[in-house]
Amino acid sequence: MVSITLTLTDLCSQPTLSLPTSPALADQSYTVSDSSQPTYTHPDFVVSPTICVVTYTYTISDLSNAESAITRSGQTFTFAYNKVLDYANESQTVTIKASSITVYPTQNSPTELTGSFDLTFKESCIDEDFVTLTPKTPPTTIFTDDYSGTTLTYIYVPYEVSPSYCAVTVECASVVGSDNVASTYLGCPALTNNQLVLSFDSADYKAESPLVPDTYTFTYYVFTGPTSSDSDLLEEFSFTVTLTDPCLAASLTVIEPTYAN
Repeated sequence: MVSITLTLTDLCSQPTLSLPTSPALADQSYTVSDSSQPTYTHPDFVVSPTICVVTYTYTISDLSNAESAITRSGQTFTFAYNKVLDYANESQTVTIKASSITVYPTQNSPTELTGSFDLTFKESCIDEDFVTLTPKTPPTTIFTDDYSGTTLTYIYVPYEVSPSYCAVTVECASVVGSDNVASTYLGCPALTNNQLVLSFDSADYKAESPLVPDTYTFTYYVFTGPTSSDSDLLEEFSFTVTLTDPCLAASLTVIEPTYAN
């Protein structure tokens, strides 16, 4: 009798694991209040031999308020958060632990490898894809005066902003005459309580460097970003003040002298 012994070795008793490379684990960013709820599916870790089974366990760190913008289903993570957040100082880390071990009884410990990716946040108020500014019509945008000393009041009606919690800044951009040259006399006045109160009298007309009769355009920027330099986050409005020369309509009255007898 001839007997043959066939020994089958367990290739998965001591597998090797390596982090994914094509593609690699990638950090993610999320714009707060993005209702599309973007997702990220992490790639498989690389196991050798390839027939070995890999399982994953996950740890997701919280935000500082103990909440989370991350939910998970299998290897797919969904990002959603619609509250005010200190985006510059907040992040979450997803730690992925891959384990591989034979399905047969063995004394070996599983082979394990850990990888991670970070989720950082962008504020919707400075993301042009999410913030919108809708203008409201002011009562008056055209003023005319002849240095009468009459009070001219421009009333700014605040723009509607979405998301509603975004802070809006209104900033004077320019005051120019009809020649499009900045007026040094008028400067660039800021609004006070959503108003700009102006008055022009004979002192302005007769000053050493007078405010000459002309049409002056006041332009203001409205924006949600940190500065007005980002045109994608900026709207503008303007109004005009036309000053007419009172002396062009002046009249002379001749007073007859009175003679004594």
